[in-house]
Amino acid sequence: MSERIAELQVMAPHNLTGEVHRLLRTLVFTASCTPRVVGLRLGVPVRTLNRRLAEQGTSLRALRDEACWDTACQLLAQEEMTAGEVGQLLGYSEPAAFTRAFSRWTGLAPARWRTQRSKSAHVLR
Repeated sequence: MSERIAELQVMAPHNLTGEVHRLLRTLVFTASCTPRVVGLRLGVPVRTLNRRLAEQGTSLRALRDEACWDTACQLLAQEEMTAGEVGQLLGYSEPAAFTRAFSRWTGLAPARWRTQRSKSAHVLR
């Protein structure tokens, strides 16, 4: 484990952030998308991981939110699932909680985002 910590300490800042982001994108659909699991998967104590990410101007929460936001946008763009289903898939306990999070990320409710995206797609065609 100490070898892995040393390896992460010398990594370029974008590599650690990118590695955490990639890992979170694979965990975002699971109940194991937690700081503890991320630390275990990377072989780094959570406190060390948090400290390294803070030095890079980010956090596990910010990277998790980004992974959820990316995934939510991809799923909403496909228009095969309702916003409530997307929220449930991402682990939100109720549709309103997902709507609040999505609004925080984008400034729009999921339905409004989907509508605006759809209008933009028609203009580009």
